[in-house]
Amino acid sequence: AAACYEQSLAIWKEEADKPSLMACCEALGGVCYQLDEHLRSIECYVQYLSLSHDIGDGAADHQILLRLGLSNAAIGEDAVALQFLRQALSSFVHLGDLASRTVCLQHMGRLEGKMGQPEQGLVSLEQALRLREESGDLQGAADCLQEIGLIHVSEDRCKAARESFEVVRRHLTELGNQ
Repeated sequence: AAACYEQSLAIWKEEADKPSLMACCEALGGVCYQLDEHLRSIECYVQYLSLSHDIGDGAADHQILLRLGLSNAAIGEDAVALQFLRQALSSFVHLGDLASRTVCLQHMGRLEGKMGQPEQGLVSLEQALRLREESGDLQGAADCLQEIGLIHVSEDRCKAARESFEVVRRHLTELGNQ
């Protein structure tokens, strides 16, 4: 698939068809991300944003910002990833996109905890947890609670960590029973 998108990319560049080039950059970026070719996915997403700016079509920019955040996190560029995720979150809040907002908050919380900002990480993760629970997403809630527990462990808050992990176990047991 990546090779086909690379060929299409060359054709759309030659044709100077910016909307098709944007679509191809988005698709190739996704394929590269799945193949763990994160630097290439970042290149594709940055090119997408540049084209989007050129033609004034920013309809999907918020999703691309989220993907740039995830790609940068995958290569250990946590501070850069967090910047992209914050930009994406602002758009998701404005658009009322709760699902993407939740994903963004969860990734932000994990990164904030990892970057030595445990309290901010807990705030982001607790917001994501609330949204996951409100939507009935027990697996997502368990994932959030797992991340919350890990932050508590890193801060030597054993009781709070244990409480989080116990709720994770209950959620996973309930999921197994469904």
